[in-house]
Amino acid sequence: MDEFPESPLTPQASTFVAGTVCGELQNDLDDLIHKVDEYARLTDPSVEEETAHAGLCRRLGMILMEADRVPEAMQYLQEATDVFGRLPECESDAASCAKQIVDGVRSLRQRPSERLYLLMARINREKTRIELEPGTETLQGDCAFRMATIFHRRDRFPEAETEYVEALRLYQQGMETELQQAACHQRLGGLHRYELRSISKAAEHYKSAAQLFREYEPESEGEQMNLRLCEALLADVKRQIKANRSRS
Repeated sequence: MDEFPESPLTPQASTFVAGTVCGELQNDLDDLIHKVDEYARLTDPSVEEETAHAGLCRRLGMILMEADRVPEAMQYLQEATDVFGRLPECESDAASCAKQIVDGVRSLRQRPSERLYLLMARINREKTRIELEPGTETLQGDCAFRMATIFHRRDRFPEAETEYVEALRLYQQGMETELQQAACHQRLGGLHRYELRSISKAAEHYKSAAQLFREYEPESEGEQMNLRLCEALLADVKRQIKANRSRS
């Protein structure tokens, strides 16, 4: 059964290809994503609902592929493949989506710098799903923190900063997340000190981390190890700031 043929893109979708993903067009894309997520939340979907879910995923994946947003497209095409695979008489649909995934992976092999974003898209897809449920700020923060640490390890420092800040924002909305907040400040301190070369921001983050660790870090063998580390790092940064002022 092929209820969602791979027809040419509509003029509206073609505008995505031209790189004009803004205003109403971005809203349309956001609406598609929202509808996909609504179907994914159903606990006992009917065949009709599963079919609609799979079709929307494939449509969204096609639009993103044509817009050269391959890592994002892979997530929705994989979702379409999985859902079609559960439906009766949809083997050809599942195979078609699987082929598009293979083609997408091949295209990424030609662009090694973008392979990282395949992993990022997967984590971000998980975060988007979690956002639909109330009271999940901590879990959303965990996703952002994972992306931040991966970007950090891959030397993508501006992206790492963005995700650490996002993780911190989400943790601040959660319950009993003071140690996670402290970890974000600590990572941001190191990022600004060594990679982004902003010593004053490093001092601010180390200070915030130390304050949180002082109040919330449990002792281990009578000591707060993270607190001691942050205090030492803060002292080093303050000496560096003082030395810089003396030379200027």
